[in-house]
Amino acid sequence: MPVAFRCCADLSAARLSLRDDSITDSSMHRLAPPLSTRTNLTVLNLSHNLICDDGADLLASAISNMSRLFHLDVGSNDIGDEGISSLFEALQNCQSLAMLELSFNDFGSDGLGLLTNTTLTTLDLSGNSIGSQAMERLQPLLSANSSLSHLDLGMCELESHGAEAVAKGLGRATSLRRLELPSNNIGDRGLLFLESLLSSSCRNLVYLDLSDNAIGPRGAAAFANSLPQCPVLSHLDLSNNCLQGGGVAHLAVGIRACQKLTRLDLSQNDVDDMGGKTLLDAVLCCEKVECLELCENDLGDQTASELAHRLRRNGNSKLSRVNLCANRITSKGADALAEMLAAWTEFGLPTTLKSLNLENNCLDQAAKSRLHEVQGSVVVSTRNFSQ
Repeated sequence: MPVAFRCCADLSAARLSLRDDSITDSSMHRLAPPLSTRTNLTVLNLSHNLICDDGADLLASAISNMSRLFHLDVGSNDIGDEGISSLFEALQNCQSLAMLELSFNDFGSDGLGLLTNTTLTTLDLSGNSIGSQAMERLQPLLSANSSLSHLDLGMCELESHGAEAVAKGLGRATSLRRLELPSNNIGDRGLLFLESLLSSSCRNLVYLDLSDNAIGPRGAAAFANSLPQCPVLSHLDLSNNCLQGGGVAHLAVGIRACQKLTRLDLSQNDVDDMGGKTLLDAVLCCEKVECLELCENDLGDQTASELAHRLRRNGNSKLSRVNLCANRITSKGADALAEMLAAWTEFGLPTTLKSLNLENNCLDQAAKSRLHEVQGSVVVSTRNFSQ
């Protein structure tokens, strides 16, 4: 059924999803007239289509009278600066708008000053070339939305200057629960600005993604100081940074205060065995941690043996998934883990561990066989990526 007809199919419905429907600018010429009659809409999803600037202009005209609109998702289209400016102007009439998702389009800094809604709880601008300087235009918007609970600015080219604007803009956002800033090259300097935010305004923060940001030991030290001020943090992603052993040592101190932490990702950080031991000390003090991601580091047999030793003796651990793929663990470390698994099986000891990933390490076939012989209920992965 053509989208224009489906748009009119139930005029009383308050929600309309045309997600992944191959809608183009040409389609919008047919869709916009019936859509403009749907003034009762509260949720409109047009994500994963082929809408460009002309289509966004038509959409803007259609939604300008949707005073009840609560959630608009036009992510994963091809809307540029002209189209996004039209949308932002139209949204000024939507005084109930709470959730706005515009990820992975093609707009930059132009038009950001036209977004003036002050009732937002979710704002997703990820995957757009906003840039560091333009964040100053967005800062007043963030300051005005004190009820903001979810902000996603991943892959927005923020760098340290943009991180500073984010930190200043969120100074009053005490309701913030989810903050995503991956792949922005904020570096240690940018994290220092965020540290002041985390220390003062983020007591309700649950989810934090700072992956792929060129953060090193200096930034990790400052960041660790802020973690005790995030008492309900449950998801922390610092993967693909430059923490190394020194940064992990600093981080471990702060992690001990995160007693609600359930998932920690430190993959791709050049963490060695010394850092691994320090990290395990901290993680196993947080009894709610379920998932530990340490893929593609420099961890060896000492870390594998330490993990086996700790898990055999820590009955309070909630770890269910440990990912150690692409490290440098040999058969010696694998044997220590096999002994742990064999003990659990032989004595019927309770365990929460469900998945142990040792793929792409340095295990010989005999070590792999021993692990699989005693794995019991634990799913153990030992294949090499090349196999």
